[in-house]
Amino acid sequence: MERQKGIILSILICSIALIINGCGPVPIIKPQRGANGRISLQQLAQNWQDYDILYAGWSVTDLYGIMFDPKDNSMKLGGNRWKKIEDQDTREKILGQVPEKTRYPSRIVGPDDEFYGYILYIKREGSKTQRAVVRVVDDHNLTIDFETVNTQRVTHAAY
Repeated sequence: MERQKGIILSILICSIALIINGCGPVPIIKPQRGANGRISLQQLAQNWQDYDILYAGWSVTDLYGIMFDPKDNSMKLGGNRWKKIEDQDTREKILGQVPEKTRYPSRIVGPDDEFYGYILYIKREGSKTQRAVVRVVDDHNLTIDFETVNTQRVTHAAY
């Protein structure tokens, strides 16, 4: 009986340790809230030279995301499907496709609430729902990738 209590206590302690260890701060994508201090897509586009602008999608004309990575900080954004915009023509094509109702990109915030940049998710009619997955690479780098969500089974909001 004492041995069984010891095993149960050990399992309980290990479970608590795993939960605490796995519940640390995580990077997230936060919608901009309130009227004050929000940055619009138009403001980001006007100040394009202050950002590395990246896009994800099947092509320049079939996008599902745009990221604005500020050049003036040591934090960097990336991911498997992101391509850096290198020229004005591509930048204008990509920013010109954003639906007009999409005004405010979401903020990308690191595990310790550090600001990394902005992301704009573009949902196309008839396309599959995608969810952004943010992962920490190291103290200064995050990756953001998209995964397809089965909308039949989703019980929470997807980006």
